[in-house]
Order: sequence, then C-alpha cells, then structure tokens
Amino acid sequence: MVMALDWLPGHKILWLGGATLGCGLWLFRTREAPLAPFRRPGPLPRGLAGRIFVCALALAALVLLLEPDRFLELPRRRPQLWLLITALYPLLSAFPQEVIYRQFFFKRYAPLFSQRSGLVLVSGLAFAYLHVIYANIPALILSLAGGLLLARSYAQHRSLFWVSVEHAAYGLLVFTLGLGRYFYQGP
Repeated sequence: MVMALDWLPGHKILWLGGATLGCGLWLFRTREAPLAPFRRPGPLPRGLAGRIFVCALALAALVLLLEPDRFLELPRRRPQLWLLITALYPLLSAFPQEVIYRQFFFKRYAPLFSQRSGLVLVSGLAFAYLHVIYANIPALILSLAGGLLLARSYAQHRSLFWVSVEHAAYGLLVFTLGLGRYFYQGP
C-alpha cells in the first residue's frame, strides 16, 4: 500500500529488488537457497505448456473482444520498448515476484494452513494485492487469476524455476497482446 500511495522514494523495481533480497536471505537462512532450482530445474511440469497456450488464447480473445484496436499494440507501436520488456521482465519482475509470493510465502506461511488450497488462495490474493500499485481494476483481476494459477502450479511442482518461466510467459503475453498498459508505469 505504501508503494501505491507513493510514500517510498525511488522506482518501484528497486523496492521489489530489496524485498526479493530480504526474502532470499530469509530463505537462505532456512537452507532453501532461491537460486538452487536454477541449477536443477527438474523436468517440464505436466500441463505447463498447455496452460500457457490456453491463457494465450484467452488473453488474445479478451483483447480482441474488448479492445481490438490495442491488439499487439506494444510490438506494433513501440517495438524497442517491447523488446526491452521482453528481455528484462523475466529477470527483473517475474523471478523476484516468484521468490516472494511463491518460494518465500509457501515456506514461511505453510504452517498457518491445514489445507494446501488455503495457502494457494492466500498466495494468489497477496500477489493480486501487490498490483494495487497500478490503480486499475483490470490489473487486479488479471493478477488475481494469474496469481491463483501460479500458486496452484507452484504447489504442485515446487519449482521456482518453472513457476518463474510460467509467470514470465503470462506477463509477456499481457504486454505483447495489448494489455500491458494496465501493468506499466514507465515513459
């Protein structure tokens, strides 16, 4: 909330980095190093490619139905920015959020939940709440749907690597297909 109210100096990405570092240090202290899954990511989780494909179709249909003039807007109108987002988003946004909202959250708060579904729900809600910084309803709705998908996925396979790949895929689809304006505050 303090980020949404602009009470913190500097760019939001720096605060995300600081939060990721803090969660990473906590995880390291508990002997769960955030980068370990990148050395051994494990096999492609069952259903991951299918989920990404279905989400791509659903997001494309949503844009074409509600805002057809915005379809592929960023790559068409600002290709350099689109390429920059494509290159940096997975590392500077998707991965840090997955360290916080999946790896840290699941490790730290699992003891509070008797059912895995409760942990998945609260992780998805917390992830969606982060997106209040964008001050628009579409960002919250899409983040809730994405957060629940990502939390469920992480609960199933416990791979920070694969859930970061999945998050990056969804985020890049949002930016590419025409919904990025709801999630971008840059120039």
